[in-house]
Amino acid sequence: MLGPVLNAGFTQFGFTVGVGSLHDQFLPPAPPAPLLKSMPSIIEGPAFMGWPPGFFVHKKATTVLVDGNPGVQQGHDVGPLIFHGTMPMNALCGVNILFSKHKVMIPVSSVELQGKPVGTYFMALFLGLNCANPFSLPAGILVRTKNTVITNATLGDMLKGVAYIALDIALDLLWNKLKGAKWFPKFKTDALFEQLKPYMVNMLGIEVLESILHNLANDVMPEVIRALMLKELANRVIHNIAKGWVFSPIVGGLVRGAPAIGRGKASWKPNIGPFGKERW
Repeated sequence: MLGPVLNAGFTQFGFTVGVGSLHDQFLPPAPPAPLLKSMPSIIEGPAFMGWPPGFFVHKKATTVLVDGNPGVQQGHDVGPLIFHGTMPMNALCGVNILFSKHKVMIPVSSVELQGKPVGTYFMALFLGLNCANPFSLPAGILVRTKNTVITNATLGDMLKGVAYIALDIALDLLWNKLKGAKWFPKFKTDALFEQLKPYMVNMLGIEVLESILHNLANDVMPEVIRALMLKELANRVIHNIAKGWVFSPIVGGLVRGAPAIGRGKASWKPNIGPFGKERW
C-alpha cells in the first residue's frame, strides 16, 4: 500500500473535526456545575509536521532530507499549541491547546531514516493519533500540499501501526486509573448542602436561610468559582505534563526500542537551498 514519506516542514499537516476530537469543557457557573465530558470540537488543527513548539517531541531524521526538510519517523508528534475550535470556547480550551498532540503512527519497516522506520498514514490519509478525552483517538487526517517521496507500507506495517495506536490508548486508560488517587479532591457541594439543609432550616428558619444564601451568592460564590476553576486548571496542567510529555512518550518509546523524548535534534528550520530559498 502506497504511503507518503513525510517531512518536518509546513507543506504537510494533520487535522481532526467533530467527534474525532473529544475534549472536556469547563463552563461556569460552578460550583456545582460539573465538567462537560468528551464534547466534540469543531476542528483541531492544522497540525504542521514541522510545528516549532513541538520540537522536543518530534521524531525526525535531521540528516535525511525529504523534500528539503528532515524526514519524519514513526511516532513523530506534532506537539503542543495545536488550535482547538470549540463551541463555545471555554476555560479548558487553553489547557487542551497547550498540551495537544497529533502523532504519526504507521511505520514503514522496510525504509529507515537514521535507524528508525519512516512514519506515514493509512492510505496516505487516515489514522493520525490526536489528543482526546478520556483517551487519544486515531481520527487525524493528513493534508499534503507538496510530497514527492512515496514508499510502500505492507499489511504487517499497518498491523504494527494499529498495535502502536492500541498501546497509546492503553497508556491513556492506565493513566486515568492512576488519576483515581484523586490528588486534587473534588467538592461535592450539592450532596453536602442537601444533607445539611434540614438542620439549617430547623435552626435558622427558611427566611433566614434564604437571606444567607442570597448574600453568599452575591459576595462569596464568585471567589469560590474562581478558586475551583484554578484548581481544575492546575489539575489538568499537572496531569498533561506528566502523561503527555513524560509517561506516555517514554513508555511508548521504550516499547519500540528507544526512549521517545528528545529523539532527533531540536532544530526545526527548513533546509536552505543554494539560492537562499526554503526548499519546501
